[in-house]
Amino acid sequence: MVRRAGVVVGATFLTLSCATPVHQTTGQWAPGMAVVATPKVVLLDIADGQERGQEATTGSGQAMVGALRDRLMGHTIAVQTIQSVAIEQGYEEATRLGFDYMLRGVFTNWEDNATAWSGNPDRAEFAIELYSVPDKRLAGSASHKVQASGFTLLTGTPMRFIPELADNTLGRLFGWPTVE
Repeated sequence: MVRRAGVVVGATFLTLSCATPVHQTTGQWAPGMAVVATPKVVLLDIADGQERGQEATTGSGQAMVGALRDRLMGHTIAVQTIQSVAIEQGYEEATRLGFDYMLRGVFTNWEDNATAWSGNPDRAEFAIELYSVPDKRLAGSASHKVQASGFTLLTGTPMRFIPELADNTLGRLFGWPTVE
């Protein structure tokens, strides 16, 4: 009995130590570029997150568009969303509106590992690129990746990471406080 309890405790400890949560943000402004005092941003549509070999997670792209829009507006940045992922259409709309920047986002990793006891954590990574509209140059980029712990009592999906992904990518570019 004691031996069995020791095996269970040891296996639990190993699972917890092997799959700890990860939160990592990278990004910077391009050389010679800096954000204007009151930027105006056209936000391109975002494709849904999709795990390799699986169906896309319906609604994840629109959830991310909403999260990015809300965070930008919360920092008094004018935002116009468009229903296109094409950079050319983003430039056209931003030019028409007299906006300074165009923001493009993409899920670069999406893993929904569904079961609470698998020891294989959910993961998501999201990247943004901010383009200067007048000179059509990349002004800056940022990415954030998050991984849940490998051991949890509840199941979830990478959808729960969307607020953190939005906060941290935008925070990295604009110098705002980030969350984990």
